[in-house]
Amino acid sequence: MASRGKMYVPTDPDREFVSRAMKSGTAMAVIADCLNIDVNTMKKHFRFEIMTARQTLKNKAVRVLDDSLDDGSLDAAKFVLSRIAGWV
Repeated sequence: MASRGKMYVPTDPDREFVSRAMKSGTAMAVIADCLNIDVNTMKKHFRFEIMTARQTLKNKAVRVLDDSLDDGSLDAAKFVLSRIAGWV
C-alpha cells in the first residue's frame, strides 16, 4: 500500500490568499502550486472560498455603487442608467 503524504491543514492566511487569488481570476492550478498542494487538495479544503470569492467581489462593487448613488453621484447615476437601464 502506498504511503500518504503529510496531511494538509489550511490556515486563515491561506484562506485569505485563495479568496483573493480566486477574485483576481488566477487559475486553481497556479494557486495550488503557490500553496505547494495538489489541486484536488485545494478543492477539498477551500471549497467555500472557491465557490464564493467572485460573488463576494461583485457584491462589494455593487455596495460601493449603491452608496455612491445614495450620496448623489452623477457618475454613478450615469453608469446605472447606461449599463443597467439601457439608456444611451
